[in-house]
Amino acid sequence: MPRISVNNLKPEMILARPVMNAKGTVLLNENTELTETIIEKLRAMNAGFIYIKGDLKPAVSREEALADIDKRFLLNHNQLHAGKLKRILIEHIESLYE
Repeated sequence: MPRISVNNLKPEMILARPVMNAKGTVLLNENTELTETIIEKLRAMNAGFIYIKGDLKPAVSREEALADIDKRFLLNHNQLHAGKLKRILIEHIESLYE
C-alpha cells in the first residue's frame, strides 16, 4: 500500500485508506477509484499524501538509485551520522525492489 503525493496520482488508482479532512470527516471512502476530477479536488485541497492500493514500481532501476546514493554521500562521508543515514537509505531503496 504505497503512500504517494497527490501530485503523482493517476486516474483509476484505488484508495487503500479513506481520505479525511482536518476535522476527521471522511471525504472519500476506501476503495474509491480516482478520476481526474477527484484528483484535481484533492490537489486543490492540498491533501498531501494519499494511500493507494497496489504496488508502485520505482521510476529508476535499483542500480541507478544506489549509484545516486553513493554520489550524494561522496563528499560528506566524514560528516557525523552520514554513514548511518546512508545505510538507512540503502536499506529503504533495497526494500522498494523486493
